[in-house]
Amino acid sequence: MHSQYILLTGATGSIGRAFLAYQMAKKPETPLVALSRDEQKILQLQQQYPRKQYPHLRFELGDIRDLARITQLLAQYPCHEIVHAAALKHVPLAEHFPNEYIQTNIGGTQNLLTAALQHAVRKITFISTDKAFLAAGVYAATKRCAEQLLIAHAQRIPTPAIGILRPGNLVNARGSVFEQFNSDKQVLHITHPEASRFFLSEVQLLQAIEYVRSRAHEGEIVVPKMQAVRIADLGKWMKPHTPQQIMGLRLGEKIHELLFDESLYGRVAENRSYYILFPAPPKAESLLRHQAKLLDTPRRCCSADHLLSSFEAFHAYLNQVLLV
Repeated sequence: MHSQYILLTGATGSIGRAFLAYQMAKKPETPLVALSRDEQKILQLQQQYPRKQYPHLRFELGDIRDLARITQLLAQYPCHEIVHAAALKHVPLAEHFPNEYIQTNIGGTQNLLTAALQHAVRKITFISTDKAFLAAGVYAATKRCAEQLLIAHAQRIPTPAIGILRPGNLVNARGSVFEQFNSDKQVLHITHPEASRFFLSEVQLLQAIEYVRSRAHEGEIVVPKMQAVRIADLGKWMKPHTPQQIMGLRLGEKIHELLFDESLYGRVAENRSYYILFPAPPKAESLLRHQAKLLDTPRRCCSADHLLSSFEAFHAYLNQVLLV
């Protein structure tokens, strides 16, 4: 039995799989427990990462809704860190089945925190969403509530250390708009002609997760400095000869994403690649840890103000690295 594991929740989702692949490529000797409630995808991961080649990797079937199961896992595998990527994420479905999203996204996060306190976990890195600020729907609201559960704890007790990441849309993630645009559909369904979203490449996402793991410890929220595209423009770039049909915004959606606004003035800092949203006006040592400075004027950051103008510019952006 290894002395210190990383517990990765949501290991079979797009973010979880990317983080797992990154860890196994970078540090295959890392003791890591990959947790998912999807039995078929856990079996697939076991085949992809055979025990003989990855002796420090463990796959476990379980649900973060089940506190007893999470507590049992942390007793079986002493963990110093949790990377929490498990969530229900489909925005319109959340409006129809809110209780399911509340139980997983909020209740599951509370279970992880409760179990972490019982087993002396030192760090929780929570993968949230850029939709959490001024949440418009159930999914975003459950993510925001989960954030606040962790932030409220961090403001009272310094352990475990808490870091939160709000990424934009992961390019080519399961269920993303890229699935539709890469399909053979004769018509592209667009919710709104002006709808825009922030995007990240897989490499950028992993860089952001590593940043939060190493630097965010006090419940601060880290937001990558991202670029955005209009979804209609993306459809034209990828399928220039395919007609588009405007369907109207779905329940829980916004036209544009807003990362922060003037109301957070005094609590938002920036460095070269990230905005850092602090729960309270930060101390000098907190800014120094992030190599960041407070914004000198009130500011908002909206996807409509960061639009890329071409597919070439989009590709160039996705190839950029997030340096500090």
